[in-house]
Amino acid sequence: MILLALDGHDGAGKTTLARALAGKLKAHYVRPFGGEQGSRLLRAYKGGDEDEVLRVGESALSHALNGLPPNDLAVLDRGWLTVSTLVSADKMMSEWRLWVPTALIWCDLPTTLSRLTHRRDERGETNDWHAHFLATYVERATLRQVPVIRTDQNDESECIRQLVQLIDQQR
Repeated sequence: MILLALDGHDGAGKTTLARALAGKLKAHYVRPFGGEQGSRLLRAYKGGDEDEVLRVGESALSHALNGLPPNDLAVLDRGWLTVSTLVSADKMMSEWRLWVPTALIWCDLPTTLSRLTHRRDERGETNDWHAHFLATYVERATLRQVPVIRTDQNDESECIRQLVQLIDQQR
């Protein structure tokens, strides 16, 4: 199985890129934290239960991966990097076991805020909240030497080109 998780904060462009990349490569598009799994993950985070965040995150990711044919290509819309932003770095690094090849899809705060103004379900969080998560994604990506794809500096076709290059490195 060749995998690449596209991860990042809301509004970064990861879903757009994950769908486009999966289409271009005729790969499976997978959302491990869609629906109830994502809700459970957020409830655990908001409840301050890091152990539950890790359990839910690993369970959701394992379930998503186990449903894929073994010799196929898959593009994940979120993965371990999202989970890592919801727990302490020490806890993540010492307890997480399901490391999947990942690219951080990232844009700066003004771009993030501009993109999120167009989404009804993303309103209500403060600028500081978004800034915190943008910084945490970069911090956690740096810890694991995750490549960063900047959607505020590159157009979609350039981002896809960079992502294809990452997949080609796995083959």
